[in-house]
Amino acid sequence: MVVSGCAYSRPHIVQPIDNSEKSMTVPPGSSGALFDIKTYLKKNGWVTKIFRGPIRTQGAVGKNTDVKTYDTFMTRYTLFYGSHQVDLCFNFSPKVKFDLSVVDNKSGEEVYMVNGEDCEDVVIERFRDWIEGRPIKWK
Repeated sequence: MVVSGCAYSRPHIVQPIDNSEKSMTVPPGSSGALFDIKTYLKKNGWVTKIFRGPIRTQGAVGKNTDVKTYDTFMTRYTLFYGSHQVDLCFNFSPKVKFDLSVVDNKSGEEVYMVNGEDCEDVVIERFRDWIEGRPIKWK
């Protein structure tokens, strides 16, 4: 079976990435685009980690107890990616429904968020475009 529908992608947030701090927490595994994204990041000088930093608890216990627990991060960014194959593209790349998001751990804001249905190699190339500051041309 080869591509039965039109590709589409909906970019919701696209902000420039700070390439002075090249570190990203990535999901474990190597299925789908994750292997290519991780390989690309490492080949381009990014430090990748699989897990966040330790959970911290800070504060004072006493008459006016004020204790806070929070996650820490060892990287500037965190990548979230989910996909499942729905078909094949004409170039035999898997056609996937996907949801990709990158969060800036410093600000807590999403800086890149896109979802849709497209050839997996296109999803990977658009991620590279964003990292390298090139204009992103989604269909």
